[in-house]
Amino acid sequence: MYDYYVSLGENCEAAFNFRRILGKDISSYFNWLVTSLDSLIKIVSDDFDGDFEKGNLYYKHDQTSMVTDRKYNISHHNTFKDGQLSGVEFEALYTNQVEKLSLLKRRFRALANSDQSVLYFIKVSAMTGIKDVQKKCAHFRDLMTKTYPDHKFDIVVLQDKDRIEPQWDEPNIFNRYVDRFSPFNNVPDFHKESWDRIFNEFPLNPGAMANAFG
Repeated sequence: MYDYYVSLGENCEAAFNFRRILGKDISSYFNWLVTSLDSLIKIVSDDFDGDFEKGNLYYKHDQTSMVTDRKYNISHHNTFKDGQLSGVEFEALYTNQVEKLSLLKRRFRALANSDQSVLYFIKVSAMTGIKDVQKKCAHFRDLMTKTYPDHKFDIVVLQDKDRIEPQWDEPNIFNRYVDRFSPFNNVPDFHKESWDRIFNEFPLNPGAMANAFG
């Protein structure tokens, strides 16, 4: 049983399911971002250095619903007006977003340095790439262990059922499979039974996620 669930991407599907079972939103850096496994490894390895700098922000293919950080190839839901990346209004909204991200980074580090037991969720689909998943997840586990040597954590890696394999021989990593992931343009349309199966296998402790880390 775990004290915290934390989503590490690839998008907000895990966050929607946390909201569903807990009845509240959980503040976490990666909850509402689009983050590939490669991007996750890079930004945690860099300890978030230089994330979301103005000079690295751009819109992909003239789509203004999300703005992408070029340094880490991580996309954020756009809080700016009319897809802008300059101007007085942009500066105020940008400052506010940077403050929010700074708080979430502090929470990420504080939880990893605490005595709480954490289950990290990593979703990997064709949307952001499915190459060398086991190797990359093992690398991420080793990165977290090196960075936070006293951290008590496991990782559940979620993939589509057509990629099903026996349990990997990787300590602290559980490869699991869902019947289907939600469509990218309709993330709340997840497969509830698949997620409930995961939650039942890896339950939270009673009263978990009730303090400032959540």
